[in-house]
Amino acid sequence: MRDSSSNHHLYKKRIFYTTPEIRRAFYILAAIFNKQPAIYANEICKKWLKANFALIEPGKRKEPVNIYIDAQLEVDIEKELGRNSKQRSTLIYQCVKREVYVQIAKWGCKTPQQFIDLMTSEKPLEILGQVISDINTRLIA
Repeated sequence: MRDSSSNHHLYKKRIFYTTPEIRRAFYILAAIFNKQPAIYANEICKKWLKANFALIEPGKRKEPVNIYIDAQLEVDIEKELGRNSKQRSTLIYQCVKREVYVQIAKWGCKTPQQFIDLMTSEKPLEILGQVISDINTRLIA
């Protein structure tokens, strides 16, 4: 598979989310940012690895999701974990999980389920409208 935005080869990897809520929140965020989930996950992992994100807690094999990672991320993961590490899926999951929590906090949510509930109600548009209004007010002032 090729990523049309960067024209690099992408390699298929399977990652595992420990909760369905993290997976659903991740897909909602990918839609909000208008990105394919596979490409969004790739960007997330690069971001957190550059921030020297430490690997925590091993993942449980529930809710498998295929993503595609590019050659540079593959190299970055090898530097972090070593060439033959079995913790690759756990590292990718932890990066995605951390990003989900960072992003949902911007919407005033503490858990992925709160975020999912918010996104399936009429409130997101009201919140988004308020955020846009606040930005416009700051730009005019």
